Amino acid sequence: SVPLANFLMNTYGKRVFFVGSDYIYPRESNRVMRNVLRQGGGEVTGEVYFDLEAEAADFSGVVDEIMKVKPDAIFSTVVGQACIEFYKAYHLAGGDGRKCPIASLTTNEGEIDAIGPEASAGHITAAPYFRSVNSPANRRFLKAYEEKFGSTVDVTSCCEATYSQVHMFALALEETGEIDTECLREALLGASFDAPQGQIKIDPDNNHTYLQSRIAKVDNNGEFVIEAKVRRAIKPDPYLVFPAIHDWSFRTLKVAGGGR
Repeated sequence: SVPLANFLMNTYGKRVFFVGSDYIYPRESNRVMRNVLRQGGGEVTGEVYFDLEAEAADFSGVVDEIMKVKPDAIFSTVVGQACIEFYKAYHLAGGDGRKCPIASLTTNEGEIDAIGPEASAGHITAAPYFRSVNSPANRRFLKAYEEKFGSTVDVTSCCEATYSQVHMFALALEETGEIDTECLREALLGASFDAPQGQIKIDPDNNHTYLQSRIAKVDNNGEFVIEAKVRRAIKPDPYLVFPAIHDWSFRTLKVAGGGR
């Protein structure tokens, strides 16, 4: 959230419109984003929430409002099928991601494939992993995945997270030799894994995971191209009670180009 807020303000401008699904994750994400924007002199130009089952027609009003307000960017925490409908509605109304992008923490390759390249070009996602990550570990992962399943078209950040979690579980199981939950939890504290996204580690302070942070933009072919990344894995803060705008910005490394 913090690197994404900095990226939006530095690249597009400081006026951001919030659109989210109506449950705790979007509301908490917007709290963090609002806090960081305000620290950077930014402004929230609107904030609207939708039912998890929202359909295409439900977004017409907020899209009209966005067109009137003309924010610099849109921060979307809309999830599931509703996410796809929102992006399509924005495009049909004349929204252009190359001028005013929708930025998300969850929209991955699966949703972009369903949205289509024309409607998704220019939009942005901040996530630990994209299948376009150029690293030996990711190339090995993609090669093995394609050999087993015939394609990498459905490889997403969720897929990569599942793969990494199963490997970390296997390492803990190998160490303990038993399936006892407490023993496995103890073995995982401080454990690390060379994941496709890069080195990850279970934080012994809170049982959450140090993850990489990348920001990518969808190109005209519907593929994510990595625009920026944080230099090292970010220490997890499960609640981010007091987000600070400079928490990680000094570690940000711009990336030219992208690709596998």
